[in-house]
Amino acid sequence: MSKGAIITLAVLVIAVVGGLMGMKMQNQSRASRDARQAALELIQSSPTYKQHQSYVDGLMDEHHAPAFEAAYTSGGLASPADYDEEIYFTELWTRMAASAERDQRADVVQILPGQAKTKQQFRGISKPTG
Repeated sequence: MSKGAIITLAVLVIAVVGGLMGMKMQNQSRASRDARQAALELIQSSPTYKQHQSYVDGLMDEHHAPAFEAAYTSGGLASPADYDEEIYFTELWTRMAASAERDQRADVVQILPGQAKTKQQFRGISKPTG
């Protein structure tokens, strides 16, 4: 094999691996966005959400990423990603409730779904793909 052919092959391998990694990152980003939207829609269904919207949205901004990180495994180059919505929602509500309690916002804790109800409450919410 000539030096030019080896370089061309190396560039192609790097391009393919880079493309696969880019696609995985794009899928993770989409799954994260879908999970956040599902959680936000559920909270917005509370009759008292509007009066606490700014604070609740701030909690969501603060706690979505670590909750999603706990629930999402990207897999390898050839293995599929895994997302566990039960872990995501449990992590998210627990983190948000802890912050609201720390901030002495019992009124907000009341509108957050409880951990005991998580599995039942989220049945039927579409699972983000990724």
